[in-house]
Amino acid sequence: DNGADVINLSLGSPLPSRVIADAISYAHEQGVVVIAAAGNSSTSLPAYPAAFEHVIAVSATRYDRQTTFYSNYGDYIDIAAPGGDTRVDQNGDGRPDGVLQETMTQDNPAEHDFALYMGTSMAAPHVAGVAALIMANGVTHPDRVEEALLSTAVSDFDGFDQRRYGSGILSASDSAQYAGRHFQFPRVALTVLLALGALALARRSGGLSEFSHRAMVVFATFVATGVSALTVLLGWFGLGFAWLSPFGSSPLLWPRMLGLSWFVENPLWLSALPALSLYALLGSTKRAAWRAGLVALFVGIAGLLLGEAIAPTADVAWIPGAGALDRVWLLCNAAVAFMLGSVSARKA
Repeated sequence: DNGADVINLSLGSPLPSRVIADAISYAHEQGVVVIAAAGNSSTSLPAYPAAFEHVIAVSATRYDRQTTFYSNYGDYIDIAAPGGDTRVDQNGDGRPDGVLQETMTQDNPAEHDFALYMGTSMAAPHVAGVAALIMANGVTHPDRVEEALLSTAVSDFDGFDQRRYGSGILSASDSAQYAGRHFQFPRVALTVLLALGALALARRSGGLSEFSHRAMVVFATFVATGVSALTVLLGWFGLGFAWLSPFGSSPLLWPRMLGLSWFVENPLWLSALPALSLYALLGSTKRAAWRAGLVALFVGIAGLLLGEAIAPTADVAWIPGAGALDRVWLLCNAAVAFMLGSVSARKA
């Protein structure tokens, strides 16, 4: 209720709490990713809130990728991340292998200092930070964020044990790239197909140049997916530009970068209303270039909404839950937006 997109819980108890479980379920329904430390008791007994549903439980690893002596393990572990081990110096830097953090001093809680600590409480924030990076790339649905984290975790090393590592060790770069490959690229293909359908209607009516036809497809794809097509293409050739990542989603979703998720996920914005408004203002125009732009814009909006319905990356606000009702809303509005594009294409 206070605007958090990711909640890190570096705390735990062997006893479950119904109050905390209900709070976590509520947070998940609001589209919040919840991450928790697995516990430091070196036991397979579950720790809470890490073992609750809708929580990503994080165990701790050290420099050599082995899980630490203190980290809990068990079937509830989802992923592992660096937690430190101050008993050793495996990287040879002359200091204990802890996680450096700013915290209050032991002698005076009013003073702050940098110190090396170890624990699953240090591991969980690593995952929380990467979750925030994924959300900054346009994937905000908590289940999709978890999918990106777990699907890219590293597990191809000696000594891997699912009960200790969950899906594997956190990989920040792969998680961020996964968001583009698996959530945005299908939208690119989907929008191109919609645009080609509208293009066929426009060609029947004539009045548009071949350049306008091509530009219409490109613009529709951009409206639906931003620069995702470019970033995916660069990725295939081993290239990438980090500054492009935030723009790898529809421009209609870019206000998220300004902290305006509440606006972007508003059901009036994630709908055909913007398309209907523009059609009311400009639908009667006779200029071919304007008409082509409207077709591309409407088809792009349809592609965005249809893509969200098929593989949601965000939770539509004000609609209960994050499942079937969201999809019905998005599908219906995608149909309206595409219909507007088709009508405009016939007039082009």
